[in-house]
Amino acid sequence: MQAETFSTVNVPMPEQFDAWLGWFGRIFDVLPHDPPHSGFRAQNLNWQIGSCMLSRVWAPAIRVVRDITHVRRNPLDHWVITSGRHATSLISTGDKTLSVPPGTPFVLSLSDELTSERLEDCRLQLYMSRDNFSDLAPALDRARGTVVAPPLGALLRDYLRLLERILPSVGSNELERLRACSEISHTIRLFPTMRSLSIG
Repeated sequence: MQAETFSTVNVPMPEQFDAWLGWFGRIFDVLPHDPPHSGFRAQNLNWQIGSCMLSRVWAPAIRVVRDITHVRRNPLDHWVITSGRHATSLISTGDKTLSVPPGTPFVLSLSDELTSERLEDCRLQLYMSRDNFSDLAPALDRARGTVVAPPLGALLRDYLRLLERILPSVGSNELERLRACSEISHTIRLFPTMRSLSIG
């Protein structure tokens, strides 16, 4: 399965950060830790299956802000389940502040104001549309702004990594089957962590 890919690697260094901002549009404000003219080598791969999307983002140290202006201008209400590989994530949303260690999934909603700060990292993010996962809404809304505690958190992290590993090898025939019956969406609904999110 071919991922939608964007990379700044081949963009001239002084223009890399502006190119990255253009890719994300108006969903967030992205603030780099280092001066933008010094370069911003980053890559984003997205695999879209039915009503969910798996995204792998590798980027330098950044601070990401989604405030009330962004929420009103671009009113996405997807849930996002994120797991970083190497860096601790500092998250603020509502009255909650989290320090999330690498390898620990956490749940956010793009309908909320939020701030995320981290060092250079590679992260997996699963985007789930509220319209298409309404049956999971109670569990996911309870988990907004929280980490998914072990042992189910480790199970969820490994599931995201398995998707990352297998999706590039999904053939065109299998892809049409996946799109037709949304098998990944059904798998997510059956996945025990989604229905019994353990909040820690």
